[in-house]
Amino acid sequence: MNGGVVSLSAGLCAGLRPVGDGYRTGPCQIRRMAEPSPAPSVRERIEDAMREIGTLVVAFAPLEAAFARESDDRLATTLILLTYGIVLFVGALLFERRRTRVQ
Repeated sequence: MNGGVVSLSAGLCAGLRPVGDGYRTGPCQIRRMAEPSPAPSVRERIEDAMREIGTLVVAFAPLEAAFARESDDRLATTLILLTYGIVLFVGALLFERRRTRVQ
């Protein structure tokens, strides 16, 4: 040691290190940050948006029917919204499955 200064590698590889509830000696473990994940592509962003919009439409279609004025087309509107949400959600899942198969 140079005047009480310990190098970084010596500090990581020598002596007791806290592990769980106690201390132990062991092999040198040098840790580093994980590699940043790549930014999602435009296609992945569109798939995510389709899936989110489909989920929200399916979730809120019954509320639209509950708060709508009494009319004859209330059931038809609810079914159209539910169908639209399901088509968006399933379409996004199919696109994602196709993309992962190609990769």
